[in-house]
Amino acid sequence: MLTIVIPSSSQAQDGLFSKGRMNVSLGAGGGSGTFTVAGNFGYFVIDGLRPGIATRYTYQKQSAYSTNEVEGELSLRYYLMDAEPIAPFVVVDTTVVHLSYSGSFDEQYTYFGVGAGAGLFVRMAQSLGIEFVAGAVHYLGVNSVLAQSGAVPEGVAFRWNVGLALFF
Repeated sequence: MLTIVIPSSSQAQDGLFSKGRMNVSLGAGGGSGTFTVAGNFGYFVIDGLRPGIATRYTYQKQSAYSTNEVEGELSLRYYLMDAEPIAPFVVVDTTVVHLSYSGSFDEQYTYFGVGAGAGLFVRMAQSLGIEFVAGAVHYLGVNSVLAQSGAVPEGVAFRWNVGLALFF
């Protein structure tokens, strides 16, 4: 007797990064006069590939100025393997940034960024883990006065973050 088993859609979604799954990530951090909070939502369109949308708020206080920064981001992540318990991934993104600057002058600016990076997802529970991401961003359309103030890095800037990720 020959038996053929075809998995149902619920069985096909056993992988953490399977098509149709979603995830929400939250993070916070800071140091040297900076504080950041962030949130991210993504949906797996195919196994391992997750477009996402994120928002970040950053407050920065330096001796000569302070900034309040709100960012909106669109990203594309590809997880190279399922989390057993660690999964590497690559990410590309584009951001729009609105920055309020207070110091020797008070102004508001909007500019853009493009970035790329890589990371590791470390599984802590069935649908929960920690993500470590490092990469680089290049800001475009930065006002020359803002660039000279030092509030926005010129050229390519290194960035990193750590966050908690929940999958459902």
